[in-house]
Amino acid sequence: GTALTNAGLPTVSYRSFGSSDNWKNLKVEFPTIVKGRFGSHGRTVKKVENQKELDELVRSYKGDNVLIQPVLPIKVWFRCIVCNGEYLGEMKHKQKDRFKIADCTLQISKIGEEEMEELKRICLAAAKLFDCDYCGIDVGYREDTKSWVIFEVNRTAQFKYFEKRTGVNVAAKILGLQ
Repeated sequence: GTALTNAGLPTVSYRSFGSSDNWKNLKVEFPTIVKGRFGSHGRTVKKVENQKELDELVRSYKGDNVLIQPVLPIKVWFRCIVCNGEYLGEMKHKQKDRFKIADCTLQISKIGEEEMEELKRICLAAAKLFDCDYCGIDVGYREDTKSWVIFEVNRTAQFKYFEKRTGVNVAAKILGLQ
C-alpha cells in the first residue's frame, strides 16, 4: 500500500500485523475488513463488526500476517491481469453481500470508457512499480468518489476463471506463445 501511495496510485489504506501481540492496543473503526496473508477466493477475508469479533478472529489467525483495512462503498471490483507489460483485460465481480456496508444503498455506477482506460493505466503502472512480469490486480470502483482503488497486487494470481470469462489464454501469454 505504501509503495502504491508513494507512486501516486490509488490504494486502500491498511495496517499490517505479523502476530497477535501487535493487535493488543489496536484502535479500529468498525466495520473493518481483516485479510489473512495467504488464501484465494476471499477465504481468509472477514468483515468484522465489533471488538469482540476482532478479538476472536485474532486468536484464529495463530500469528499469521494479516491486513486490516476499512470497508469501502464498493459494489463492483475487477481482477485485472497484466503480463509482460501488456494489459490482458479484466474480469468483473459484484461485491459479496458479506463485505458491504450495512446501510449501503448505492447503485452500481455506470463505468464508462474513460474510467476503464484509467483502470488499465493504473494496473499497468502498478505492475511496473512492482516489476511484475505477471500479476493479477484487484481493483474496486468507489461509488462515493467515482474512482478506482487498488486492493492488492498478486504476483501469483490464479487465472482459470479469468480465462473462462474473457477468452484470453493467459498461460500462452506468460510463455510468450501469443
